[in-house]
Amino acid sequence: MATLEQILDEALKLPPNEQRRLRDALAELASNGKDRPSCPTHAEERAWVELHREEFLDQWVALDGGRLISHGADVKKVYDEARQQGINSPYLVRVSQKPEAFMGGWQ
Repeated sequence: MATLEQILDEALKLPPNEQRRLRDALAELASNGKDRPSCPTHAEERAWVELHREEFLDQWVALDGGRLISHGADVKKVYDEARQQGINSPYLVRVSQKPEAFMGGWQ
């Protein structure tokens, strides 16, 4: 079993966005007493991207659930705008063309 110090050492190696997710998960755990915090599925965000793919093609978008928070070519600016609006952990994604289905098989 890992010690608290070992866990903290590993947490410090995480990138900032993962540290925020860890912090949010621990806060959720403390506030509702669950054995394990739930992990977001981001289903709403993925559905939003599918609906708006052509509008925001080749842009970064910051979403909070199914709500657009910010968008643009500069990911740092998009992220910072979302944080300024109070979103602790925005869903960030670069909208790209949907890949074509692969068709394979015997000839």
